[in-house]
Amino acid sequence: MILLAVGLTAFAASTARGQLPPRTHRTRADPRRAAPFLPAVQPSGLGSPVDCVIVTPDSLADIYQRLADYQTRVGIATVVRNLSTVRAADPRSNDVAQAVRSFLKAAHDLWGTRWAVLAGDHEAIPMRYARVLFSETTDIPSDAYYSDLDGTWDGNGNGIYGEVGDSLDMNPDIAVGRLSATTRADAQVLVAKAIHYATSPAAGALTKELILAEVLFPTDWQPGQLVSVDGAISAESLKVRAPSCTAVDRYYENYTRYPGSLALTKPAALSALGRGYGIVHHIGHGARSQLSIGNQVISLSELATLANGDSVGLWISSNCASAAADYECVGEEVVRNPSGGALAYVGATRDACLWRGRRPRSDGDISRPSCSAAPRFRSGPAPRVRSRSRGPRAWR
Repeated sequence: MILLAVGLTAFAASTARGQLPPRTHRTRADPRRAAPFLPAVQPSGLGSPVDCVIVTPDSLADIYQRLADYQTRVGIATVVRNLSTVRAADPRSNDVAQAVRSFLKAAHDLWGTRWAVLAGDHEAIPMRYARVLFSETTDIPSDAYYSDLDGTWDGNGNGIYGEVGDSLDMNPDIAVGRLSATTRADAQVLVAKAIHYATSPAAGALTKELILAEVLFPTDWQPGQLVSVDGAISAESLKVRAPSCTAVDRYYENYTRYPGSLALTKPAALSALGRGYGIVHHIGHGARSQLSIGNQVISLSELATLANGDSVGLWISSNCASAAADYECVGEEVVRNPSGGALAYVGATRDACLWRGRRPRSDGDISRPSCSAAPRFRSGPAPRVRSRSRGPRAWR
């Protein structure tokens, strides 16, 4: 799973259930004196401690400095370090990914860093492809490589990362997210969204939640047919967990079974997304370039037209591959949208369901949302996905 979002005060941990270790004790400053923030260029026991590190290509560093300055002002000591500085700290590293991870480990050990922002797309700061034994052996890209800092992820030294024999503990040592910007314009949009949401969010959207859920199987389902797997079942479990302060709008393909829900159609979904919600859930099929809405799909070009303005929030997609950021993907499209879209995006970089024969079993869980308006999520990319289609419905 990959988190794509805009960088703010704190970032989601890389594992569903993992918790960051407790913060190490720091000597309390004299409250009568304002200590300047003077971190060393490289991680060091000298100088100021650093809570958050933003790693970025040299060409984008000045843009992300604005975000770092804001976070430092509100009490989260943040530095920007460009890739030239990061590579210089570990010139013997095999590749950029190893150099970045080495830098973050040093920051964690010497600065006490708890959060990291990978402020570049997959081409600039690559995800690490980890070997997974699924229905077939496959390599899945993930930013968890930068969060679980124990070992090397290649314990047997064969150049294949994340194997069972590499003995990963998969517990996050720092929380990592990604600002998946390719251009300076992308970066400016992400930083502007982050700071605006942190300082003056659209109040109306904060207490609104949207759930879009389709029938997953059979993939060519029509009303009146038997349902094998209905996304509305998961949606209803989210509805009852929503805080009492939240109004939940539900659009289901099998809506007649659930009183109070509305019919899920492409026009209805686009209209709702254009209004803006604090949290948006999509439960259904997906691919890197589209979201499935019943017997139709919403494409990247259509997502680019969303104009919900400042009413942006967190999108959580329980689908396949929509955060495949080593391609142009849904997650990147909506967080980069300067006219609205999303503040942050949580989605999968590969298949998100486990098949037992022909019947899938969801292997993800979504944490209970909170009424807090505190900006907590950041943007990041996801991996390559070869999507299939069956009729008009996208599936993985």
